[in-house]
Amino acid sequence: MEDQQSTIHVDPSGDLSLIVEWKDDDTKATITKTFVVSSNALCLASPVWKATLDSHGPWAKQTSNQEGFRMLEDDAEALLILLDVAHLNFDRILSTATFSQLLQLSILCDKCMTPLDWCGLGSGVG
Repeated sequence: MEDQQSTIHVDPSGDLSLIVEWKDDDTKATITKTFVVSSNALCLASPVWKATLDSHGPWAKQTSNQEGFRMLEDDAEALLILLDVAHLNFDRILSTATFSQLLQLSILCDKCMTPLDWCGLGSGVG
């Protein structure tokens, strides 16, 4: 995976930066990473993200800065998978995943109100 880069361009023309904490499996260190994304793709993918990005939402109330918006409470690997799906970057999504990765992705899908079917996890779930 792209764990050596500090900035991952989920959308090369992205207009929004999301800051996450990435846990390196090899070194067990926590690395700060930035995901550059499209706010439009996020709004289409999730009603939660749409409300958050609304002009009256929590992110709009924060002052715009060079850093971006912190999403430190979410699992960074699961978030990257979900962002890749939202941006139709299917070629970047691993074809195999551990139980832990699937669990974290399902938790994030629930939190963002994104259907599991949308992420390819709906078969046999629920």
